[in-house]
Amino acid sequence: MSPFRSYRIHGLTVLSALELPELFEAPIDIPADVLVDLGEISGRLPSIADQGPMWQAGEGRFLLEVPEVARYLVTDGKQVRIDPEPGVAPGDIRLYLLGAVLGVLLHQRGLLALHAGAVEVNGQAVAFAGNSGAGKSTLVAHLRQRGHRLIGDDLLAIRLDREGQPWAQPSFARIKLWADALCHIRHEPERLVRDHSRLEKFHLAVEEDHRDLPLPLARVYLLEENRLDDGVVIEPLRGLDAVNALAQITYRPQHVKALGLGQWQFQQCSRTANRIKVLRLYRPKSLARMEEVLDRVALAWRQDA
Repeated sequence: MSPFRSYRIHGLTVLSALELPELFEAPIDIPADVLVDLGEISGRLPSIADQGPMWQAGEGRFLLEVPEVARYLVTDGKQVRIDPEPGVAPGDIRLYLLGAVLGVLLHQRGLLALHAGAVEVNGQAVAFAGNSGAGKSTLVAHLRQRGHRLIGDDLLAIRLDREGQPWAQPSFARIKLWADALCHIRHEPERLVRDHSRLEKFHLAVEEDHRDLPLPLARVYLLEENRLDDGVVIEPLRGLDAVNALAQITYRPQHVKALGLGQWQFQQCSRTANRIKVLRLYRPKSLARMEEVLDRVALAWRQDA
């Protein structure tokens, strides 16, 4: 039996030496788009174009070093080599692989990766984006309870077709939620998996939502807390404001710049903004008022139908 397993995520087939229980398995004989293997990674990148506290970027290569977890080398959007620290929890290795590392790989492959979650609404993808703590995963979890199928959470890959239509690629069928957010979500405790061995953050498994088919992207909401009157306000963004908003919610924009993809990113965001609605959604701070936010969003959908 092969030591590798085949998986699907973001429209890609991944052949991995590391078991990835968050992903859905694919037949082993399907040609792989990405290879994930284990092995030693020594030294620094030979030619460094940019670097940060934990990463280095060079031509076609990106090295992420997470203390006490692993080193990850991403090459040309086709290969990820992982050099784990002794005794590290496998879930901690996967946390960075399926987050920052996968985001770099998507950028290298020419897909626009957004820091967003998405659900299906009337056969289209609707995304909710924002920085960590903005409430996008909580909002997506509430929408799922209202009957909307999950497309992805936290990292959303967008592929533009030849006509310029953006398509949201399905991710793994889990929603990342902090412990306080779980208090506001109906869930079965046996469906929870700890996201990191040292954090009170969990994956809520929803495998029944998974379908390996992309959906046309229709809207992107940028989430922000309403610090003025604590109400719900939705503002449409147009033109350059919409383009810049998408650029701001690109997944790890510092990595995009380091990879020399700044101009490409602007073009992708511009083409995407021309085909979808981009809106800023101001929400009350309290998670207990999330249903109020969803009522306002659903009303806007009905008015546009």
